[in-house]
Amino acid sequence: MKEKVARAKASRAERRGKLSESHNLVITLVATHLQLSTSDVEEFVIDTEEQVCLFDSFMSKGGQKSLMLYYQEGDAPVLEEVGRIIVGIPKGARIQTLFITDGKTTQLTGQCMFFTRLRTDVEVCQRTFGDVHFGMIDVTGMEDGVVAAFQSLIETVYMPALKKFEEWGELDKTPQGRRIHRDFMDCFRGFMHCLSSAHSSVCDQVILAPWKDVDLTSVVSASDCIEAAESPDFVAAIEETVTQWCSQIAKVLVQNDQIRKEADDTGPLAEFEYWRLMTARFNSILEQIRSHNCRMAIHVLHVAKSKILKKWQYLDGKITDAANEAKDNMKYLYTLERFCEPLYVADPVEMVRSIPSLIHAIRMINSLSRYYNSSERITSLFIKVTNQMLKTCTAYLTEDGLVKIWDLPTDVLITRIHDCISLYHHYQMAFQETKKNLETLPGEQPFEFSEMYIFGKFDAFCKRLEKIMSLLDIIESFDRLAESSIEGVDSIITKFQTIHNKLKKKPYNILDHRKQDFEYDFVDFKRQVSDLETNVKEFMDIGFVKAPTTLLALKFIEKFEQCKLKGLGIEDKYNRLLLQFDGKIEDIKKLYQKQREDPPIPRDTPPVAGKIVWARLLYKKISEPMHTFANHPDVLKSMHAKTIIKHYNKVAQVLIEYEMLYYRAWKESVLAAKQALRVPLLVRHPDTKELLVNFDPLIYEVIKESECMRKLHLDIPEFAKTLCLLRKKLKADHCTLKTLLEDNRTFREKTPAIFNSLMTPIIRQVDATIRPGLTNLTWSSMNMDSYFESVRNALIDFDALITQLLAIKNSRIDELLDEISQMQLCELPTYESWTTETFLANTTKRCNERATRINMLSNKVEEAVKDLITIFSTRTRAVCNTKRLPDKLESHHVGESHHAESSLAVAKSHSGTALGSVRGRRETLVVGEERWLCCECHELFAHFNHRCVESLLRATRVSLEMMRKRCFSRGSTRIDSVPKVEERGKEPATSFFRANMILVIPNVDIHPNIDEIQIALTKGTQLVLEVSRSVIQWGEDRELVTRSKHAEANAKPLRNYYKSIADHKDVNKTAMMLSSLIRSFRTEVTQRLQQETTYNFLWEQDREEIVKVWQFHD
Repeated sequence: MKEKVARAKASRAERRGKLSESHNLVITLVATHLQLSTSDVEEFVIDTEEQVCLFDSFMSKGGQKSLMLYYQEGDAPVLEEVGRIIVGIPKGARIQTLFITDGKTTQLTGQCMFFTRLRTDVEVCQRTFGDVHFGMIDVTGMEDGVVAAFQSLIETVYMPALKKFEEWGELDKTPQGRRIHRDFMDCFRGFMHCLSSAHSSVCDQVILAPWKDVDLTSVVSASDCIEAAESPDFVAAIEETVTQWCSQIAKVLVQNDQIRKEADDTGPLAEFEYWRLMTARFNSILEQIRSHNCRMAIHVLHVAKSKILKKWQYLDGKITDAANEAKDNMKYLYTLERFCEPLYVADPVEMVRSIPSLIHAIRMINSLSRYYNSSERITSLFIKVTNQMLKTCTAYLTEDGLVKIWDLPTDVLITRIHDCISLYHHYQMAFQETKKNLETLPGEQPFEFSEMYIFGKFDAFCKRLEKIMSLLDIIESFDRLAESSIEGVDSIITKFQTIHNKLKKKPYNILDHRKQDFEYDFVDFKRQVSDLETNVKEFMDIGFVKAPTTLLALKFIEKFEQCKLKGLGIEDKYNRLLLQFDGKIEDIKKLYQKQREDPPIPRDTPPVAGKIVWARLLYKKISEPMHTFANHPDVLKSMHAKTIIKHYNKVAQVLIEYEMLYYRAWKESVLAAKQALRVPLLVRHPDTKELLVNFDPLIYEVIKESECMRKLHLDIPEFAKTLCLLRKKLKADHCTLKTLLEDNRTFREKTPAIFNSLMTPIIRQVDATIRPGLTNLTWSSMNMDSYFESVRNALIDFDALITQLLAIKNSRIDELLDEISQMQLCELPTYESWTTETFLANTTKRCNERATRINMLSNKVEEAVKDLITIFSTRTRAVCNTKRLPDKLESHHVGESHHAESSLAVAKSHSGTALGSVRGRRETLVVGEERWLCCECHELFAHFNHRCVESLLRATRVSLEMMRKRCFSRGSTRIDSVPKVEERGKEPATSFFRANMILVIPNVDIHPNIDEIQIALTKGTQLVLEVSRSVIQWGEDRELVTRSKHAEANAKPLRNYYKSIADHKDVNKTAMMLSSLIRSFRTEVTQRLQQETTYNFLWEQDREEIVKVWQFHD
């Protein structure tokens, strides 16, 4: 025993080692659904080697495709067999066990967990476990067994899932694939029906009563029967059992003869199923009657001459006849079954094709069947066919009950309703055709069946569908009214939607023709809709009267016509509008005659296209209403309508001829644009000689006209097409040329007037670059881009030169000269009076500083002017090397030589060697050019030299004037020298010079006196004038300034601007005023000194005596 246990445990451990992670995937899933632990499931699985082998076969490559695990009551495991025991469970007890099986040896009484896989060419693992399908069947407590459980699983899980599945991959892409899909679904339904039939057959079997205390297995011969019949007890026991059999058979026969209770919508397959069940029931009874024990029992009763034998023989014959009838009916109905399948699987459209063959099959049953050819049964069969058609139509309209008919799109629903009605008509036609054919054939069983019973339901159903279609027409009409954008019908639409929603919310099935609730609701709906249509008509009449024009009235009526509402009187309104249209045509005719010479043209539209647009607009105003009237031929049949049509045709013809007249004239004028492209690019203004772009606006007009003509769907000449293609290039060239001319004008305006003469060669060079546009180049030239590039480069070079010259002039000349002109050459007292010594010291210091600064600034300006002259001479030489100066310049030089000499003489006193750098280049210039350049450079040098003198003169004049005004300011003769606090920061309140009053007995005087102060002021004035003496004239060699310090006394001094400044009349005048300015205060000072004589007793008498007298009196 111990050895068996040890071997069992060792085998168990070996089996456990065979389980892998892949096995655990299945074990975990089983444990989850059975609410067990994974360890318990694993222990059950490794109980036997057979289970592990089945498990491995399912998980391995090339193994079995399915795996089943039963969880049901079974024997408890034995230690020496499986290597384990369950604690607390005795040996041989019954417990809930889990085991793997192939399903062939063990009956299922509990739960079955099954796994299937699609592919066997790969092993089952974590990666491929998604291809494994899993399911469960539970037959616990079910009397019907596995068939019922499997049938329930198919009906509740798989069939709904297949119906809901919408995408079938490649099968949906081809007709053959869709047919395969449909065949598969049909086979699947057939399989479900087969399961149902098998289940019903098993449940409806009649099991005859078993034997009680009787054993007939030993009775095999006649002698055995005679011997058994001699036993009264044995015979009595047999009679008792046979009596029970008679009761059971009689009950079955009574049930067979009873009228069947079937639902009103029973289909033909129910008839097949009924006779299949009857055949199975009768055959099962016959099989039991013909069994060995039953035959021996009847023999024993026959030998014993039992009274019950007669009853048995009667019932035996009846049950045999019933079985034969069921078998015969089943034989003929079986041939009909395949013709009835389309009633269940096809839609009404496909069902039409199978109706003739179905009725022909029923005709054959009626002609050939022994039992089923009665009028009642054939009529019942037809009624079942009709019922199934109705069920299929209902499912077709509601998508198998998933939606209501109101949820379907209207067009889809109407199409399906037509399909259902068409099915009814084809069904009735096929029946009538068969009936008529049978009447012409002698010996054939006629179709004498009640058509009211057969077609009554379908006819009522179709009438219901027709009423639904009328509802849909009304709903669609009001939907079109809602979508028509007609203002003011919102309230009507809202009322209709309320009525419609009320109808949709009715609880009954609107497709059920047996329910009369819909009939009452339909009548009420029609009544309410009629009231709404009346409201719509009243609204339309009001809008029709208010329409300002015939076209708007037509469009208004068209909107209501498209709604297809009844009772609106649309045709009458069209007749009224036709009469108004005649007056509209006359108005258009008068407007044409009035405006045809100068019609109103739309904005941004060229003239010819504008006239054509105007003519088309007039034509449109009469053509659109006429086209609308043409859609109603009845309106145009009257004699008055024909007169209006003639009037219309006449006016329309005139408008079309007007358009074609201008169109042909425009085509001829397009040729003039060719000449416009052959003119030069540029032209000079006859008066101002300014360069202008020579672009004819006719070109743009032709392009614009061509584009408009194309939009008007008119043909345009080839040249106009070419112009349209070149539109962007022409516009770009035009804009580029305008930009270049604008730049040329701007750059020339930027040139200061002083540079104009010297800039003449450069300007002439730019003009030479631009000149081809005046002569050679036209708008059709091919080298315009290179021309634009050369002009652009010349202008860029010209702009760079102007920018350089302006930079020198503004930064290095004008700013420095402004600084010189604004420079203050003397310092004046502000809050404290100066002594004459202080005044002279401060003035000397300030003048020395300013003289140095001004001389330096003058030197920089001179250098800048020389740089300008260098630039001009360099550029002029470059121009002259490539081309001689224009004749105009040469004549200008010769004609103005006298002026140049006089200018040179004037500037010579200031410039000296100013053109030393220019003279070095004379070898490169011809005599006339040299003379012109020398003259112009002297003029430029003299101009800026003069400006420098003017700046120095202004600084001197302003400084002297400030000195003069300061002397005349208030407080210039104050006695106290300290100003008040509140006066600081304002006009100086203190006197210019400070002088002290002194006692010179017997007089009072000031020191310094008036003459001494005047001398100091005159010296200060001279110091200011001496500043210009330190400013060296332009043209002098400034290196001599340094060398002159070490030169001999008789060396020639450098010239300066002192004489030019000192001799200026304004400066001279101010200096003379300052030379006598202080003396003009002599009277005022004398009067002030006289005021001090009141104290002369202090120095004329004895001072000590006077003091003593004052002390005595005090």
